[in-house]
Parts: sequence; C-alpha cells; structure tokens
Amino acid sequence: HYYQDILDLDADRFVVLHSGSWWWRLQFASISDVVKDWDEDTVLVFQGRLMNHLGDDAPHAKMRVSPAILPSALLDYATSSAHVGLALYAATTANHAQVGTASGKIALYMKNVLPVITTRQPSLEWVEEDGCGVCIDDLREIAGAVRRIRSRYDEYCANVRRVYDERWNFTRAFAPVLARVERGR
Repeated sequence: HYYQDILDLDADRFVVLHSGSWWWRLQFASISDVVKDWDEDTVLVFQGRLMNHLGDDAPHAKMRVSPAILPSALLDYATSSAHVGLALYAATTANHAQVGTASGKIALYMKNVLPVITTRQPSLEWVEEDGCGVCIDDLREIAGAVRRIRSRYDEYCANVRRVYDERWNFTRAFAPVLARVERGR
C-alpha cells in the first residue's frame, strides 16, 4: 500500500499510476481538467524521475504526485500498490509510434499485474487484443477505460499475468539458457 500510505489515500481509492517520463504531453493537453471529472473513488498518481513534472497542472484530490523519486529497488513495491497503469505516448514521434513491446512503463505495470491504459496506435494494439488493457485516442476516454477494466478486473489481471509470463518474464525465458550453460560446465 505504498501510494495509499505515502499520499494518505483511503484504502478503497482506485489508483491509476503513471510512472516515468511525460512524453505524452507532446500530444495531449492538460490532464488536470480531465481527471477532475473522474469517479470520486479514482485517483491518478504520478511517479516520476524528476520532481514537479506537472508544471501548471497542480496536484489536487484526484491527481497526486509521489513526493519521492524512488530507487529501482522500491519501484516494484510502489507500482504493485496501484490498480491500473497509464502509458501514454505521443504517436507523432517515430520512436513513440513504434514503442510496442519495448515500453518500459508497460513492462513495469505488467510485471506488477496491473492492467494497462495506453495510446491507441498500431504498435500497442496488442494490449487490447490480448485482454491486458484498453487503448484510447484521447485523455477524456481514460475514465471510461478505467470503468471498463474495473468491470472485469480479475479477468484483465489474469491476462496481464499470462502475457507477461509468456513474453517478458526474464527468469522463465532465461532458464533454458542457464540450463545449457550449466550442462556445458
């Protein structure tokens, strides 16, 4: 319950986490006004690598900023206290338009069994196709995406766990390599 404790959030608040860089600001307008219209029990938490990423978007009851830059050893612990991960990318840049499975945010969220809300673009369609989350075109769609995920939360989490284990779980993927190395000794 890292974010619930450090941000003094009620235990029943549904935490949508945006971890890392803010490249999506290249494409999307202010998120502050959109978040104010979210359900009362939902809060957006920003966990960044720099302090005060929000600029003019001052934190309020439905939008909070983690007060600490976390070392990587604590990032999984903190991430696992959220319910959904938010990974927005500016599809106008070649790098972000092709991010696909190279997204560090999405891998972090999935490692911690968080369904994902991400930008609708060809390289990220797999998120929705594999039942790991919802793709959106506009910030105003986040609230609906959260409600959609919440309505089948256990199913989304099971899909996230399955896909992560199949595609990104380093321990599982590396086991055959390690076994081969061990046999060669």
